[in-house]
Amino acid sequence: EVGIGTARSISGIYEGNYGELWSDVSDLVKSGSCEKRENLVGKLSKARGVGNSAANSFVSFFEDKENFFLVKDLSESMKFSRHFRTNDGNGKGNVISGVESAFFGQKVAFTGTLKFMKRNEAKSKVVELGGIPVSSLSKSTQIL
Repeated sequence: EVGIGTARSISGIYEGNYGELWSDVSDLVKSGSCEKRENLVGKLSKARGVGNSAANSFVSFFEDKENFFLVKDLSESMKFSRHFRTNDGNGKGNVISGVESAFFGQKVAFTGTLKFMKRNEAKSKVVELGGIPVSSLSKSTQIL
């Protein structure tokens, strides 16, 4: 079973480009190619915290044509907007759609001492604003 943490990790591989993810899944389902399946499972299993089992589960879900077309129909009938969760002080907050956040889809790393909050609080804020906190710098880090 693929939970939200796994889904976020998979999303991180595609850097928030869900069109590319959907394209990879669509190509696999249309072709039925074992090679494309192996390539996609290999790509997904490289995500942090995602192993072969979770990657296979994700791919298997979409290989079921009923699931594939259900998601396809839903995505075509919905308009996706960027959204983020506000902080109401108790960790819940409200989702605001259509509002741009500078952190949305961005990989954010923290270095050094933070003056105004603890590191875990800063990471939580990044997630609330649609960002992806990372623990180390790499060429894919977008905000430091």
